[in-house]
Amino acid sequence: MSPEPHILGQASYSELSVHPKNLFPCCTYCNRKKSASFTDDAGNRLFLNLFLDDLPKSQYLEVSFDLNWMPTFSLKQPNDIPDNLFNLIVSHYEKLDLLDRFRGSSSEIINTLSSTIRTFKNEDLNIEEKINEQCGDLAKFLGYNHRKVVIYRKLASSKDFIKQCI
Repeated sequence: MSPEPHILGQASYSELSVHPKNLFPCCTYCNRKKSASFTDDAGNRLFLNLFLDDLPKSQYLEVSFDLNWMPTFSLKQPNDIPDNLFNLIVSHYEKLDLLDRFRGSSSEIINTLSSTIRTFKNEDLNIEEKINEQCGDLAKFLGYNHRKVVIYRKLASSKDFIKQCI
């Protein structure tokens, strides 16, 4: 993680460069993509502040899989997320190129889940239920819409994926 990414760029707002509410953690790539911009020309925010914004508890990050289990991520607005918040979420994901980046970084998550399922092949248990329990635990600290939680949740419901792993 980059040590001091700024919401408002330090070049334009040097007086806020060390203000705690102007700092939030993000990777170097996201910090570079964000650059000094935080609002558009009309003053609308372009990015979520992961410290200050209340993120929805409902799922807006969706995933589907091709025949080789390569994921494609998309955003879908649930009924309980107002338009202004969903538009901010969309802007955040688009400006940081998150949906494509999630696709590229998901194979390790999928392979880990596959290996875990394989270890239970001789056990008499409900694998879907166990994965969903793990999703609940992961969601508590990663967030309900974290790509790992969304992938696990979707693959847990796929009889084909579980059968292929076993």
